[in-house]
Amino acid sequence: MEKVIDLRRAQMNRALRWSGLFFVGFLIVTQQVISNGSLISFDGRIAHAQRHDFTPWIDFVFKKVDNLGLRWLTATVLLVVALFIALKFKTWRPLNLAILSLLALNLVVGLAKLSIGRTKPRLNIDLIQAGGLSYPSGHASNALVNWGRLA
Repeated sequence: MEKVIDLRRAQMNRALRWSGLFFVGFLIVTQQVISNGSLISFDGRIAHAQRHDFTPWIDFVFKKVDNLGLRWLTATVLLVVALFIALKFKTWRPLNLAILSLLALNLVVGLAKLSIGRTKPRLNIDLIQAGGLSYPSGHASNALVNWGRLA
């Protein structure tokens, strides 16, 4: 029993370290967005680089992959699987974790979007505190949290 407790404690510590590392990365990127730092100019060079013109079917595939970050899709899959696991093992824990992670995700990302207010850079107007909702990315946040929770 002691071995299992030590293993769980080690797993928790590793998860906390990784979470802390990703949070520091998020803070660094956010600081660069707010201060219009060197990361933004690097992003601009990538955005204005010459790109290959893909055939329409490849564009279609890219758009479908992008849809894997849609909130309704990721949340629906997560909740259905959590409900299945909860019923199978007769425990509320998977459903509780899914619902709490969805609420926390939407609260944190929503508040960050509202407080930063970044406009869409693709419009060639990259402003902060201008009522935009383009940072942090909802698609990336949904994909990371919901698909990660599902795994």
